Amino acid sequence: MIPLPVTYLVKVVANVDQQSIIMQADVMNMVNISIHFQLKKDGEVCIVNESVEFKTKLPLRPMMEKIFKAHHLKLFANMEKA
Repeated sequence: MIPLPVTYLVKVVANVDQQSIIMQADVMNMVNISIHFQLKKDGEVCIVNESVEFKTKLPLRPMMEKIFKAHHLKLFANMEKA
């Protein structure tokens, strides 16, 4: 997908009262990413709802959405196996 590795710092804020986690990052001063995880206990399991928001002035949104979707599908599949 991307021919070079991309690394960036992420700010993670957990809100126990709202059972949520927010992750925010600025990628190479081109894209601001905000990911919101809402957690909900359902019996013996935890339901995770995720929303991702990209802010950029560049036409990167479709590429970023494709990359995030692929990576997060793998992430949640791995979590379910654990």
